[in-house]
Amino acid sequence: MGGIRIFLALAVVIAHAGGGQLPLIDGAGAVQIFYIISGFYVSLVLTEKYGTERTLNLPFWRARLVRIYPSYLIVLLVTVASALMLARGGETIPPLAKWNGLSQEDYWFWPRLLLTNILIWGQDQTLFWGADFATEQFYFSPNFGSLEDPLWSYLFVPQAWTLSLELTFYLMAPFLVSKKTRILLALAVASLICRILFYYYATHVDPWSYRFFPFEIALFTLGVLSHRWYAAETKSETRLSGYCLVLIMLVAIVLFDWWVELVGLPSMLMKWCVYGLMVISLPSMFRATKNSLIDRYLGEISYEIYICHMLVIWVLGLFFEVGSGKSVFAACLFSMFLAIIVKYGVTQLLRRSVIMGK
Repeated sequence: MGGIRIFLALAVVIAHAGGGQLPLIDGAGAVQIFYIISGFYVSLVLTEKYGTERTLNLPFWRARLVRIYPSYLIVLLVTVASALMLARGGETIPPLAKWNGLSQEDYWFWPRLLLTNILIWGQDQTLFWGADFATEQFYFSPNFGSLEDPLWSYLFVPQAWTLSLELTFYLMAPFLVSKKTRILLALAVASLICRILFYYYATHVDPWSYRFFPFEIALFTLGVLSHRWYAAETKSETRLSGYCLVLIMLVAIVLFDWWVELVGLPSMLMKWCVYGLMVISLPSMFRATKNSLIDRYLGEISYEIYICHMLVIWVLGLFFEVGSGKSVFAACLFSMFLAIIVKYGVTQLLRRSVIMGK
């Protein structure tokens, strides 16, 4: 499923680079599909490699941390170094401009944001909070767009808030995967009901739409259930109906805006139709691609593309008009190039050095 993962990563890149004129699903939809795929893969790995007997699965957690943190920390360091180099030439990127605006009197603010930038955990919470420097306090806001000085704007890899949700799911995954299907179904339904009630009685604006973990646990759980469906039929071959489902799902993602206009349903409802298609088509998609080395290679760099792309967009913004066709294409191209360097260059060298050091 590497092909769909790299496409979703590029969909996020395109959305952040200003390519909203393209008909493909937006960045929020791509992120939520990633949650489903993550649930599928984590259930697969726990079942086939680490076992589901232990709810305290240290080898699994260690493997997840080793996959997430080295590349993230490299991108964080490269981003900070690039920002400082650009500053010497009179240019800047948004997070450095925010940090430069702080004074020595803002010491109360520094520790939390420094740790959040390094540890990843808690970055999703920065989307709900702002800083009031007059009172030296953090304040909560239910509307992402109404924050005057949002904490997320001090993040050097701001898209990594999704990793915070992923890490929370990884922490819970050994416990969830060990549970019976009916319990997982109950959890998914409960999460969906809470989302619907909150949307109806409160609000569905950002960040509640796809950044609040209690609502998103449903998507992770649906991914786990999708893997269970795959495991139950693992000896069967993919039928024509399975390939048709995959094709329909891919067309729905690539031409999402056209589908919305054609069907006439609200965009949010259409997204959930796509999510449903993803859940039922994942087994067929995985069965068809699991032995492809090219597909595996593409999937392995999707994470690095995702965490590299904001740095690429910020730097390209110094040379291209934001949202132009050239800038969007360049953002995709250079994000892939930098991702390959991070994944197969620096990160692999570090891992080999650690192994040789042992």
